[in-house]
Amino acid sequence: AYAKQLTDGSHPLTARVFVNRLWLHHMGRGLVASPNDFGLSGDRPSHPKLLDWLATDFVKHGWDQKRLHRMILLSRTFQQSSRRTPELDAIDPENILFGRANLRRLQAEEIRDAILSVTDNINHHLGGPSIPVTQNGEGKVVIGVQKIRDGIPVEANEDHPDAYRRSAFIEVQRSLPLNMLSTFDLPAMTPNCDLRRPTTVATQSLWFMNDSLMVGRGADLASHLHRHFETSQERITVLFIRLFAKPPSADQERACLEFLEEQKEVRVTEKTGNHDALATLCQTLMASNRFLYID
Repeated sequence: AYAKQLTDGSHPLTARVFVNRLWLHHMGRGLVASPNDFGLSGDRPSHPKLLDWLATDFVKHGWDQKRLHRMILLSRTFQQSSRRTPELDAIDPENILFGRANLRRLQAEEIRDAILSVTDNINHHLGGPSIPVTQNGEGKVVIGVQKIRDGIPVEANEDHPDAYRRSAFIEVQRSLPLNMLSTFDLPAMTPNCDLRRPTTVATQSLWFMNDSLMVGRGADLASHLHRHFETSQERITVLFIRLFAKPPSADQERACLEFLEEQKEVRVTEKTGNHDALATLCQTLMASNRFLYID
């Protein structure tokens, strides 16, 4: 009876809370900035009439989530640039009224999936059991299964067949968050997470520089570019289109070519040097703000 009362359209908050969550996901800030508190102690909605209209329309069309996503993504508000102007800053410095787009970093799961996607490693298989996580010999939480010898955990088998599936299928244990996801602000469920609060810390840069996932995927992408394209200019152009959906400018191409030459000088042989230099460039560009932030 309670479930029916929540979803029959008569409850004043159910649809509004849901719509606000979707708006927060796409815009970086909800119409109500306190998504878990619509009460007296919460924030007042910035656009109350819009919130009411979206909630009513959502219920009227059968709680169709895909339709609601499409409506928000095709809206003029979502398609704005994030460029700031003195006029808008004077009127609305916190951008509460959405006069421009909010600069937003990808969430932890999105970063991992984006890396796997641009390097052609992602496994799109749906359904089935979750991907297990465990601790390796260094105490790092990784995808894999713990090996047991004589009843004692000895090491982790990280060679799991589903290791490159989307992050939505990774097992969630409060005591064992996957290292990569926790580095980029996986929700802390203590006891629950009402709002993700992104951080910018040194461990994130160190992860991009040193983690085996990044090193390996950079090498995979370099191998793909070497197999299919002859010149460095072609490889750089395709790399930029893959990562940033836009070819490099003349200055960017020149900087990348100089970077490749510098990297080749520290490699052992010309063959491995060319590949390793390109792998380092791939890894460096995937660590850039341009890849990590939605602008």
